[in-house]
Amino acid sequence: MADPLNKDYYRRLGVSKTADDNELKKAYRKLALKYHPDKNKSPGAEEKFKNVNEAYDTLSDKNKRSTYDMVGPDGMSQMPEGGMPEGFAGGMGGFPGHGGGGGSTFHFSSSGGMPGGMRGGGGGGMSNEDAHRIFSMFFQDEGGDPFASMGGGGFGGGGGGSPFMQFSSMGGGGGGFGAMPPGMSMGGMPGMSMGMGGAPRTRTRARPPERHDRMKKGTYVSIKGLTGATERNGTQARVVEFDDRRGRYVVEVEGEDSTLALKPSNLTQLVTGVIVTGVSSDESLNGKTGTIMFFDEEKDRYSVRLSSVPRALSLRPENVIFPRGTCVAIRDLRRKPELNGQRGTVRSFDRSGGRYVVDVGTTEQISLRPGNVHTAGV
Repeated sequence: MADPLNKDYYRRLGVSKTADDNELKKAYRKLALKYHPDKNKSPGAEEKFKNVNEAYDTLSDKNKRSTYDMVGPDGMSQMPEGGMPEGFAGGMGGFPGHGGGGGSTFHFSSSGGMPGGMRGGGGGGMSNEDAHRIFSMFFQDEGGDPFASMGGGGFGGGGGGSPFMQFSSMGGGGGGFGAMPPGMSMGGMPGMSMGMGGAPRTRTRARPPERHDRMKKGTYVSIKGLTGATERNGTQARVVEFDDRRGRYVVEVEGEDSTLALKPSNLTQLVTGVIVTGVSSDESLNGKTGTIMFFDEEKDRYSVRLSSVPRALSLRPENVIFPRGTCVAIRDLRRKPELNGQRGTVRSFDRSGGRYVVDVGTTEQISLRPGNVHTAGV
């Protein structure tokens, strides 16, 4: 029986430790629908919803799951938010898929990251925005939002398919020990040196600074404004990389093997997991989640498709809260006009102050009102 408040991810979903993908999907589908905050208003439902999404996000990814199986919920709770450090060393006896006796000893530090972007289980849990994003991606990948399909209409039935049809876990397993985290290797293999007493010591590699001025790999977009290949307009794609030399995004077109190199102005960022807030004409909409499908720069409004009801809204910037990781362009700053036109990535949103914290460059963070950022042409 599922226990969403249990610290163990398997028990949260009510599955065994040998559960396959189909069992995980079946358990997640049932629990996510049961505890979705837009449907279940009972006390504690939102916390259970977040816990269920956190568990599924980890167990459905091979790299994340193998790491979780090694350290367990208690080990996860000792990690910083970044997760597993690169300087992760230990005996080989306890690794999944590797023979030999003896236990494993793990040494944690404050740097590095969990394979596949895994977050520490006890380091504050999953945010509401991330939980709704996982929910939206899962059901879009399953063929459509379960709530919207009950009533029809809305944005459903449009061409191009779902922006999340190709959603998959990051990172690759494979090879020999399969369950080993990236950056880890056996003694005597490349990337390892021998310390005192023959104990292996991992060589850590310096990571390049994270960029905050471009959409990240895997971001879903919609193509627009092409004059030479108008049939591509409205087609959905996914960002592969940004070509600095040409100043263009390389995108993979949905359902095709080909890629296109397009200017930022020819792409619309499809932002899932946005939260509606401050709507006075219909307060029942506040708190609902959806996906930004379009930004009308002339009217300064976002077209948002709701996740829980078959409805699309036209909302002002102050009525939409972007999730963490959204790439935005800065505009209309008076005190620091030199920042106008620059791009950054949303780190968080302060509800009490009504401002975003946005990462700009490699180290700078600035506080901005909703009206000072937008998602067009990033």
